[in-house]
Amino acid sequence: LSLQDFCERMAEYDINRRTVESLIRCGAFDSTGARRSQLMNIYDRVIDSVGNARRQNVAGQMDLFGSAENSSLNQIDLPDIKEFSQRELLAMEKASTGLFLSGHPMTEYSALLKKAMAVPIIAIVADAEQGETGEYSDGTTVTIGGVVTAVRLKTTKSNSQMAYITLEDTTGSIESLVFAKVLSSCGSYLKEDSPVILRGRISAREDEEPKLIAEEIRPLTELDAGAMRTGGRRPENAGKKDGNRLYLRFRTESDGITNRVLSVMRFFPGISPVTFYFEQTKKRTDLNQRVRISEKLVAELRLLIGEENVIVK
Repeated sequence: LSLQDFCERMAEYDINRRTVESLIRCGAFDSTGARRSQLMNIYDRVIDSVGNARRQNVAGQMDLFGSAENSSLNQIDLPDIKEFSQRELLAMEKASTGLFLSGHPMTEYSALLKKAMAVPIIAIVADAEQGETGEYSDGTTVTIGGVVTAVRLKTTKSNSQMAYITLEDTTGSIESLVFAKVLSSCGSYLKEDSPVILRGRISAREDEEPKLIAEEIRPLTELDAGAMRTGGRRPENAGKKDGNRLYLRFRTESDGITNRVLSVMRFFPGISPVTFYFEQTKKRTDLNQRVRISEKLVAELRLLIGEENVIVK
């Protein structure tokens, strides 16, 4: 079966161009061995050819032998062109059916998300059902990665703008509330089909699906993708020596704030080493995780653990 065979069989049912195009886009003809790019290139001509042949046949202008001859003449060859990229194919499927059928756009970022220690969305949703006993309970700060599948803007009572966005990874989807302060810094890339990484606080209320209150959102490609050879942008000063080290001081090793600090640092991957110092035991720990020391990172850390506990030298 080919696209032309299909159109000939369906001609009497008045199948339209939009339907044929949607079927191509969602991969309905992939089993024929033809690339979607090839079919998108010729489907207009195929439909026109089949339609013209049918009209001539109805008018009695073709005999049996003429029909066979014209059928051969009207056979349209597939052009020798490259297939669409995987990302384009998935976007076509989502636009046509509302689903990703042949894969998921987040698959290519799996190594990047693992390095950022992103939490699978399904883990947050599952833990919400356990209430306060779950690891990802109400108020926990987490990092997730996902593709934006929906964006809804809203004006608040204070006349500021906020957004409700839906993020989807390979395990599930979750809604996040993005208030004005965060929206002002990330609104330009909160678009459907954009892969992003989000740090936020879980809001898990009884009888409601869990949500995230966004604290920071960045494009996934801004992470340390270059060093990982995943196609993203390399961090600033990559490959150069950096004499700065980040020292962070905590009261005890069991201080729960350390997890929040680690979550913040994942948004600033780079080449500068980090040392944790625990006052109670006088212990120093050099982390494997390295960061890009910036004013924004330092400001966030000082907000979390106090200005006197964040030292760069």
